[in-house]
Amino acid sequence: MVKLYQAWLVGLFAMLCALSAHAVSPFDPLIIQRKRTELFFDYGHRFEAYVPRAKRVFGYFALPVVAGDNIVAALDLKTDRKNRKLLVQKWSWVGTGAPRGARKDLKRRIEEELHRFERFQLAE
Repeated sequence: MVKLYQAWLVGLFAMLCALSAHAVSPFDPLIIQRKRTELFFDYGHRFEAYVPRAKRVFGYFALPVVAGDNIVAALDLKTDRKNRKLLVQKWSWVGTGAPRGARKDLKRRIEEELHRFERFQLAE
């Protein structure tokens, strides 16, 4: 009975992950271990804060976005605390998990995540 319950929870978690998007810190173990990231997602993320501005591809502090089992975007975000807004400096589609036909739905899911992230970042 316990194994059936565990399988149900794993299935539920997988379904919820497939329906949402998650911005991941570049320091998260999933991302910072570059070989693992490339193995799992066929995507190589590079932290670009120390890269000269002219040579940056995704931005100063880009966050990879996981949707389902793919990294689909890299977002360079900045928090404007004075005006209480989360600013998207740059939005880049990456990998094979964001084909042109699926981007409208992915964009909606990512924007929902950004609203949650904004509330968290600007909470007092």
